[in-house]
Amino acid sequence: MTSSIEKPSVLIITRNLPPLVGGMERLVQQLTLGVCEWAEVTVIGPHGCATCFPEEVSVIEVSEQPARFLFTSTLSALKATRQRKFDAVVGGSGLVAPILLLLSIFRRLKTAVLLHGLDLVVDNRIYQHLFVTCIRKVDLVIANSANTRTLAFGKGVSRDKVVVINPGTTLPIPCDTATLADFRERYDLAPGPVILFVGRMTRRKGLSGFIRNCLPAIIAAVPNTTLLVVGKDPAHSLNREGEEREVIQAAQESGLGGRIRFLGQVDDEQLTQCYALATVQILPLVEVAGDVEGFGMIAVEAAACGTPTVAFELGGVPDAISASSGALVAPGDYPSFAQSVLEVLRSDYPSAESCREHARQFAWPRYNAQVEESLRALLAVNSGTGR
Repeated sequence: MTSSIEKPSVLIITRNLPPLVGGMERLVQQLTLGVCEWAEVTVIGPHGCATCFPEEVSVIEVSEQPARFLFTSTLSALKATRQRKFDAVVGGSGLVAPILLLLSIFRRLKTAVLLHGLDLVVDNRIYQHLFVTCIRKVDLVIANSANTRTLAFGKGVSRDKVVVINPGTTLPIPCDTATLADFRERYDLAPGPVILFVGRMTRRKGLSGFIRNCLPAIIAAVPNTTLLVVGKDPAHSLNREGEEREVIQAAQESGLGGRIRFLGQVDDEQLTQCYALATVQILPLVEVAGDVEGFGMIAVEAAACGTPTVAFELGGVPDAISASSGALVAPGDYPSFAQSVLEVLRSDYPSAESCREHARQFAWPRYNAQVEESLRALLAVNSGTGR
């Protein structure tokens, strides 16, 4: 490697970018923007992702459909690395691990991959045999939580390859009273506390179970409470096992449909307003074979807006929540979950400032600094100055 170490050239391959929507997409976008600050970056991503980045980022857009993405991004990566010298290639998830292995073999590139949890446990024999095998051969694994690291070890990934870097969050300017009042009026939200659910309506998110097992007791205790639901069935994720139908059925059976508002998908500004308006956010996770909550990024995002989260203690969520930003409840203990929600509704604890202080530990600049440190160490190994 030459003096390019001062301004390395990094190829990033991922389908997890806007216009696809979700925590993984926000994470990979922020990582890419962070790498742009110290390296020359080329991105191979889904159609429409070029609008996410400044002009100096070279972008090759391909289909976002998983099978087509794998085929077209492989061809694009082989072509790009033939035309230009790269120092390293970073995969946005385990889905691109086979491409990373090809580039390692045929282009002798150092490789790194972000792991989110689901991309290790997908319940598919072909995926487990091919993709997880390729993950083991990547030079650097960036796990989003301690739980994902444990899953990686369980899949045979070498311990000296794995580093845990928790995802970050933006620290927004607090919404003023007028903005929140306008939001309530726009979406016809009744006065009173707001319980917020954010995310794709997959089985593991557990929303239907919360509505059946917790919401009646909460409404009985605090009758003017509204459950605000942001998100819908997954359309583009590796796991498309949605439960929107079950959620609607649970709402009807509970007789509390009038206390539940479904907003569907919202943009970033509206999501921030949802976080700020909410009294408490919920993550009523359930264990599902072949699926896992890798980190719980929405818990950190809500904390950044001053809102605590109550969650079942599953997957990587313990990395995202502390006593200063919410509560962790033993999995499946719905009475305790409802009680924890009620404690937040009835008190000022955790306080908004306590939540924001927790979120500052996850600010994107800190995340990007950790990623830069890890990738520069990988480049040093490539130059022969490392191990």
